Amino acid sequence: MERSFMVNFIKKFLGFFFLLFSAGFVSWYPLIYLLKR
Repeated sequence: MERSFMVNFIKKFLGFFFLLFSAGFVSWYPLIYLLKR
């Protein structure tokens, strides 16, 4: 029971982290592109 709860928590945490990372990448990419140009 507790093990499945931990797995579910880790899955949610990884999903949230991936969402945050992708959002950060999308917001940073144009800035880096403008700086490199």
